[in-house]
Amino acid sequence: MATTKEREILRQLATRVAEIAAHPEMDKKKKILTDFNSLKAERPLVLCFPEGSWGEIVREDELVCEDKELRLWERILRQRIFWWDHIRDDNVFEPWLQLEWKVHYGDYGFPVNIKYGKEWGNSYTWIPPITNLAEQVHQMHIRDVQVDREGTYKTLDRLNSIFGDILPTKIVCMKNSFSMIKEAMFLVGLDELMYLMYDEPEAVHKMMEIMRDDQINILKYFEREGLLTSNCRDEYIGSGGVAYTTELPLKAEGEKYTLMDRWGFTEAQETVGISPDMFREFIFPYQKAVLELTGLNHYGCCEPIHDRLDDLLTIPRMRRFSVSPWCDVDICADKLKNNYIISRKPNPSPLCVGFDEKELRKEISTTLNKTKGCVVEFVMKDTHTVENDPTRMGRWVNLAYDEINKFTG
Repeated sequence: MATTKEREILRQLATRVAEIAAHPEMDKKKKILTDFNSLKAERPLVLCFPEGSWGEIVREDELVCEDKELRLWERILRQRIFWWDHIRDDNVFEPWLQLEWKVHYGDYGFPVNIKYGKEWGNSYTWIPPITNLAEQVHQMHIRDVQVDREGTYKTLDRLNSIFGDILPTKIVCMKNSFSMIKEAMFLVGLDELMYLMYDEPEAVHKMMEIMRDDQINILKYFEREGLLTSNCRDEYIGSGGVAYTTELPLKAEGEKYTLMDRWGFTEAQETVGISPDMFREFIFPYQKAVLELTGLNHYGCCEPIHDRLDDLLTIPRMRRFSVSPWCDVDICADKLKNNYIISRKPNPSPLCVGFDEKELRKEISTTLNKTKGCVVEFVMKDTHTVENDPTRMGRWVNLAYDEINKFTG
């Protein structure tokens, strides 16, 4: 049960978020995002995700709720209010909250013991459980996935009983990320994974087959169990993007969604140390097999994709590519043109450490000049600190808009 104090603060915050969601500007933003995702962009988009710096923006000592679960949702509500009051990018809020299905994914036959740090950033360490892949890969299996319907509905009922009359909560399926490389890295280690491609190629292929089959099994489980929901509205997709599109369906209440009704995403940022040929042999075929299941696709995170684009462009229904700070923007612009979204990720360091406005402006203006005629969004993310200066997010958004206005005239 929520205390009177917890109930009051959550209802106050929910009221404010509902007011923000009802603002007329939201409908304008939805149209901009929808047109943009259909490659009909009037201008580049600006999106800013505080991510790791949220702990410095919505601080623990500001939170009122003592209950652990309610404290989480208090933080989410406060984040949305801060976003509207101080960031004001092209993001959109719908008049509801999203509750993700509670799912247990099991293991591959080798449990990974991850030890997290105590600070906000969730740093972690682990010891890879597989020490001889050639021998142990035969003991691997796909994970046993199970949804906790009872636990999910219990949380849903609890939240809606507190503030559902103001800001309802809806259950959603947020599974649109199909990263196999991170899972492989946890099992064998990052450096070891790269060595194994040389030393034990057959074992690596066998492991990647299991990873592929595991991801497909999970997706088919969600589809079969009726757990899929639309992810084409205000959902965060890929490694930075807002999902609005009319190219994927919004179905009537109770009608089941299929995988082809949804956005899909994968990346391989842990493989920056391998050649394009090794990526083509050991990674890409397994990723492509998963993305063939989904209706619109997004690829990439922090890895430089410019030397892999020829392969990536063969993925069906590709729409958005992450162009990280380590990408050759000229190559990406030449190959992608206005046929795909260039999801440009500016280097967050000049924002996170010292706020170097000159450098931040330079990166945006340089990208604009190199991508003239392309469909471009600027996504500030991987912001693990703002040095306790919450104003930096809004300042970056304003200067990004300023540079775009200069460029577009």
